[in-house]
Amino acid sequence: MKEERFLELYNDLDKVLRKVCSIADGDYADVGSMLAKAKDLSPINPVQANWDNLYVARQLRNLMVHEKRTGLKEVAQPSQELIAVLEKVIAQYETPVTLADYLASSQKARPISFSITTPLSQALEVVDREHFSKFPLFSQTGYQGLLSENGISNWLARSIHESTSLKELVQKTPLSRVLACEEASLRVLTLPASSSLFQLIEQVTAVGGSRKAAVLVSRRKDGTVQEVEDLVGIITSHDLAEIYATIGEKL
Repeated sequence: MKEERFLELYNDLDKVLRKVCSIADGDYADVGSMLAKAKDLSPINPVQANWDNLYVARQLRNLMVHEKRTGLKEVAQPSQELIAVLEKVIAQYETPVTLADYLASSQKARPISFSITTPLSQALEVVDREHFSKFPLFSQTGYQGLLSENGISNWLARSIHESTSLKELVQKTPLSRVLACEEASLRVLTLPASSSLFQLIEQVTAVGGSRKAAVLVSRRKDGTVQEVEDLVGIITSHDLAEIYATIGEKL
């Protein structure tokens, strides 16, 4: 039963790879060469993330075919784990998980946004109540930046010597001034909700990794965030660690 399922999936993988590698119907292409080509199409993709297991699957399939042709006794059988890898890779190409899917499945709350004129005291109340760590800021002209807890901490550290009491200071300080203290190392990306998890990881990798990255997920097809209504979610470094594990990549 496992052998039949394995060979069925291997044939499905062949069909998927022909699409991925743009192989025309009728043109010859073996799975090995298509796997190599698919692996190099982008820095992060399903084949690249599962390369070792797919190499084993290819070798096993060749061995199974050789057994049948030569009449050799059975020397190997596909494991359930290997079958699961083939199922996963095929699904990742045919029905890729999007950022919209991820946000829905993780039941993440919609981001809380503020105007740049909002006093810091209001943002601190939300931090205390909701335990959010990042806040998109907007003005009448559109998105202005992403404020994090680190940015607030930096502002507090720089304001510690102010003669005004801290309570008065946070009540009269607009978030625009706090945003100016945000760390330059925080990499903020914007991607459309239709982007796949692999596209997300590729973009995050391009800016230096997940440790200092945050991703604004937009309802717009071009991925831009122009107004509050465009923002459907935020992917944080904690989410990115979970996503890396889901697709089999290392941080």
